[in-house]
This record gives sequence, C-alpha cells and structure tokens, in this order.
Amino acid sequence: MAVGGRCEASDQSGISHFLEHMLFRGTAEYATSTDLERAFEAIGGSVNASTDSETTCFHSRIHPDYLPEGVALFASMLRRPRFSDIETERRIVLEEAREDYNEEGEQINPDNLMVGLLWPDHPLGESLIGSLENLRHIDTRMLKDYYRTWYQPGHLVVCACGAVDRVAALRAVAEQFGDWTPGEQQRVTAAPVSTADGLNVAGSMIPIRRLPFNWLFLYPGAMKNQLWPSGC
Repeated sequence: MAVGGRCEASDQSGISHFLEHMLFRGTAEYATSTDLERAFEAIGGSVNASTDSETTCFHSRIHPDYLPEGVALFASMLRRPRFSDIETERRIVLEEAREDYNEEGEQINPDNLMVGLLWPDHPLGESLIGSLENLRHIDTRMLKDYYRTWYQPGHLVVCACGAVDRVAALRAVAEQFGDWTPGEQQRVTAAPVSTADGLNVAGSMIPIRRLPFNWLFLYPGAMKNQLWPSGC
C-alpha cells in the first residue's frame, strides 16, 4: 500500500505502523489474529508486514497451488479489518517505541536522529513508530479515518513472484479486489530542500556499551552537488 510515515500529520506520527499492526487483529472472516494466522498456515504460509516512509508492505510465502486462497486472505486483511483489541496492540507498539530511548528518556535510534536532521518539521523527519505521546492517544476512530483515507485500490500494488500462472494470478486479484470502490487520490507533502551546510551531528552523551553510527550523503541530481554527512 502506498502509505507510510510521510503521509502522517505531526500529531499522528506512528499511525501508519499502528494501523499495520491492527490489520493482524482479525477480519470479518477471521475473528482473531490466531484465526488469521492459522488460515495462512493451512496453505503452507505465514504472514508478515513492514512500514516505511512511503509504503506498508504485507507479504507471505505460499505454495503456488494456493494462490487464490492467499489472495483472498490478503483481501480479508486489507479490505475488512475488525479493528479489535486496540489496547493489546497499543501495548505492543509502545514497547517497540521504548526501544528507541535510553534510561534517561533520550532518543538513541540513529535512523530517527538522522532523518530529524535531514527533514526537520516534516513527516519524513519523524520516527516511523511514532512518539510515546502520540501512540497513547491514537484511538479506533483515528485509525478508521486514516484507513479509509489511505487504504484504497489506487494505492495498492500486488506482486506475485515464482511459479505463478499470470492469468490465474490476475483472475484471483480481480475476484478479490476488482469491486473495491476507489476513493479520493491522496497527495503527500513534498520534502523540503535543505539549506544546511557542513557536518550535522546528533546523538546522546550518555555512555552506552555499543556506539551505532549512521552516515548520510545527499547524492548530486536530487539536489545541488552537495555533500552532507550526518553522523549519529
């Protein structure tokens, strides 16, 4: 799905990732996350997902003979989520978010520090998992509104690789997604052009056992011929 961190308002940072989690909590056809997992296991697969700045990817490996069943399972997740057990999922997401902070409450995730330097005051500069404050106040209504805005056929790309019959794959996708009503096409905020020069550094002065480093170089072509390393 063409939805990720850069689609979020500042008070909603983390909602794309939170919504990804919620789609595993059950659907109209599979009432619980356990029921959904067992349905994938029944056709020899398992389901997983990931969220980045621009996309949310749901994926599985299944036997080619069960391609129609696999497509139907993804359609159930993407089109008919139940949005149940939000507090259970909130605890899981909050626990993931806390891993980005040290005991002093300082941000220590080098990726988050790096994008914050590169794109301040822009969705691309926010943590993909979101702030603890935002994660505590995101509710079911906000998740459903965000879902209705971004989860629509115009934002969907379906990819099948391997020993797959193309005609059969297209037929399965058409059967499960062909009647999905399009919504209003959404646009994301363009990334600002940085005017910073020289070396930009961010990090924590608190002693830790391991010291992670990230270096970012802006390539010529996307912007002016400029070298901007960012170390965390």
